[in-house]
Amino acid sequence: MQIRTKKRNKLTQNAELAELAFQLHQGAARLRRTLMEINIPAAYREKLGRRIFDWVNQAQLLGTELSPPNEDAFLSIETTEMECEKLGVF
Repeated sequence: MQIRTKKRNKLTQNAELAELAFQLHQGAARLRRTLMEINIPAAYREKLGRRIFDWVNQAQLLGTELSPPNEDAFLSIETTEMECEKLGVF
């Protein structure tokens, strides 16, 4: 019997989770690069920094939702790319 979680219903495929994790990592990387290049107030920079951390953390946690769970699948953008290639996303 499969337990239903908040992040995944029974119809979600592993490839879809991998694609979501990749997009979260990619968005965080782009936002991080942009923060380094532009001049914005420190308070807003901190707020966006927390959002980057949250996106990366969410991507990493998606590894536990795979079937079978693999906590190391989405730790970085590189490992996420390898998992996407293995699942046929790219």
